Amino acid sequence: MSDDIHDLLTRRGAAWRDGLGPDPDQKSMLARHGARRRAPLVAAAACVLVLLVAGGALLVRESSHRAATNSASNSASCAAPAFGDHPNPTTPDFGKRVSIGARTPGSAVEIYGRFYLATCADTATRGSPPGSSAPMTSVVLTFVDRNGQSTRLATIRHNSAGSFRVQIRIPPAAPAGPAILRDSAGHQLDVTVTNR
Repeated sequence: MSDDIHDLLTRRGAAWRDGLGPDPDQKSMLARHGARRRAPLVAAAACVLVLLVAGGALLVRESSHRAATNSASNSASCAAPAFGDHPNPTTPDFGKRVSIGARTPGSAVEIYGRFYLATCADTATRGSPPGSSAPMTSVVLTFVDRNGQSTRLATIRHNSAGSFRVQIRIPPAAPAGPAILRDSAGHQLDVTVTNR
């Protein structure tokens, strides 16, 4: 390092140290420039506090709105149609496939369905309680084999609640392999046809 640069740094460093004085905690430096240095910190802290308070108010408002909505329509819910090989089938999660297992050609299968509603009256209107939901007029069950061949199995007239129970038969000529049991509402069950 050149002597000129070394001397310059030494003088500036000494001048800076002399400005601090004997105070080891450097309080004199903060006292001289404290208000100017603290102002941005105070402003930032105030902004954070305002955002926290405003965000908390929004959360409280949203949660109270949800609580009011849930209590007003606690029993109000029109579920999607569901069918399966056991009583009280549930609607599967989106994208999840449901299987009724392996069946032989010509075998009988008991199928249950519920929530087959054409209209859903689950919301109170202007203070009046919800009306009644109307069931679909009928549900058609179709068997689709691994080759894409469709066979209509049943046309079902269900009860006023949109529920049914019916016995169907896997088509006797169904080829072995994966197949689908489909309803007229677009829902399906996987079936594996076996020759045993």
